[in-house]
Amino acid sequence: MKQWFISDTHYWHANILEFCNRKRMFADEKEMTERMVANWNAVVADDDIVYHCGDFSFGKSRVYTSLIISQLKGKIVLVKGNHDSSKDMRWLQNVYAPTKLEIVDAYRFKLHKQLLYLSHFPLEIGNCPNMWNVSGHVHDKPNTHIDQINVGCDSAFYASVVADENFGRPISATELLAEVARRS
Repeated sequence: MKQWFISDTHYWHANILEFCNRKRMFADEKEMTERMVANWNAVVADDDIVYHCGDFSFGKSRVYTSLIISQLKGKIVLVKGNHDSSKDMRWLQNVYAPTKLEIVDAYRFKLHKQLLYLSHFPLEIGNCPNMWNVSGHVHDKPNTHIDQINVGCDSAFYASVVADENFGRPISATELLAEVARRS
């Protein structure tokens, strides 16, 4: 079992193509969603866990979101983002829990002696050794603190790890820990 991280996929979100310059890679939101699902499934296995830090999809009904979840490999721990409707998330949780989808407001766990606080919005956790905030929300804007790692697929960190042709592929735990080591 491997662990993966991603945020701000915005499946089916037409405006994200302009807002985050995804038009350089995709003609429309359908192509974007299909390629992102394919790139996710190219690396994630069925028994892997993907920690998604919010803003999973936007602009289509929960049926479209459900279709994406059913296509993606791995179990998804989804930290709710500002575009993840509580009503829709409750419906999806009832459909897919506990084996495919777990929806939380925040998540905390240890990964190789590093304490990770997963949230959608970047958090200031203080200057504490071996503690990191893994988040998204700010898209291509830089984080304000060294202990915040933006795993959003429009972030500079994401772009440094994942090539455009693999856009939508989650970041591996190994890649995340390499970034932690670089910043430590």
